[in-house]
Amino acid sequence: MKQALRIVGLLGLGLSAAGWAPAQTDAAPRKPGLWEMRIQAEGRRAGQEQVIHQCIDAGSDSMLRDWARGKEEGRCTTYEPRRVGANTVVDAVCKVGRSTATIRTEISGDPSSDFRADTRTTYNPPLRGRAQGHAVMHARWTGPCAPGQKPGEIVLPGGNTLQPRGRP
Repeated sequence: MKQALRIVGLLGLGLSAAGWAPAQTDAAPRKPGLWEMRIQAEGRRAGQEQVIHQCIDAGSDSMLRDWARGKEEGRCTTYEPRRVGANTVVDAVCKVGRSTATIRTEISGDPSSDFRADTRTTYNPPLRGRAQGHAVMHARWTGPCAPGQKPGEIVLPGGNTLQPRGRP
């Protein structure tokens, strides 16, 4: 379960950056349907990426962005998206447990259908013995959600499913 929570945390950080506020950057929301996220985190050998699938609609996409930005719990004191050429950079400072995470995510591609998010994080004090982390996520829309799949559901490696908060 701890591995699942780490994966969802990476997913949230990457998607929060990718789902930056449209009013600030004129970015399109993610396309509703099934998304595949391939995450390569620091400390894993090349080719040992985590693959996650999520069914989204406008409501679940917005809920995930708000959670990752720290709006609900007041976790983030800073969340600053800005355009840098064709890409977007998001700087954030958020509480993660007892640590303060300073996060920089650089996003390239089309956030509505296929994008890459490169996230570098420093932790003060170190989190679980790590002072920094790095993850690259490639997210792409793959088509409609599977029959019976609920918006917000996340299918983890191995087939376990996480339900979004606020849903049965």
